[in-house]
Amino acid sequence: VQVDFATEGARLLLSEPPLELSQIKGAFRFDTATGLSAPDIRAQALGHALRGRAIAAGARGKARTRIEASGRVPLQVLTSWLGVTPSLPPSGELPYALGLDLDGADSQLRVSSDLKGLAVNLPAPFAKAAGDSRQAVWRMTLQGNERRYWLDYAGQASLAFAARPGQALQGRGELRLGGAAASLPSAQGLRVAGRLSELDWSAWQAVGKQYGGAPGATGNLQFLRGAELQIERFNGFGTQVDNLAAKLARSSHGWQLDLTSALLEGRVDLPDATGAPIAVDLARLSFPPAEPPS
Repeated sequence: VQVDFATEGARLLLSEPPLELSQIKGAFRFDTATGLSAPDIRAQALGHALRGRAIAAGARGKARTRIEASGRVPLQVLTSWLGVTPSLPPSGELPYALGLDLDGADSQLRVSSDLKGLAVNLPAPFAKAAGDSRQAVWRMTLQGNERRYWLDYAGQASLAFAARPGQALQGRGELRLGGAAASLPSAQGLRVAGRLSELDWSAWQAVGKQYGGAPGATGNLQFLRGAELQIERFNGFGTQVDNLAAKLARSSHGWQLDLTSALLEGRVDLPDATGAPIAVDLARLSFPPAEPPS
């Protein structure tokens, strides 16, 4: 069965994902065997204009619709729609190309962007000015008891994550840095691994205080299960270390950081308690040779 219709100023409510489209203008065809199609759609979504098309992609009598659209939207509006409530390092306006597959249990959302107009308030090498362009792709499933999420950021970071709706801190995932693809772990919590060209410990401590939650709240930080990184240049604790291997793991009272490089080898205990001393236990410390007197 095929039905052709045209709209102007129409309104559509999607239940999954929950999205309202208004001021819809286009010529549509719905085929019960293949899905919905429209060559040119104009509409308002999340309070902003978008333009796109609908493609009937079903086969063998099973209807399937793919919606492709592009536009610009403030990041705060987008994260509110996605249900992301904590404050995030990025801010500004996001240009996007959206692909929405409406296919029952296999429905997915894919959003790609060059991020021009979006600033990323993170230390190097992830910092980004609003005027710079970097390619990013976000994907997520839309059905099931556990939703899956994937993020690829400019060849620098890859995220694979899964959680029940509304229970992100009970989810499981991996953040892989340095270009390799992340894989989804079986255990709860977030793990970080990979390579970094540089890491400034004080700068990242400031990020943790700003985005890790209210003072004294450790739930978000304890969601991080550990990290294993190879760092080309590390700045922290009053020194610079090249080619540093760092492994971060939870201990009974905080975090345990194991460090290995040509300059040093040892352990740093970072307590959860505010004001508690940081314990440093070095098995080896080599000082660079002194410069000859001029």
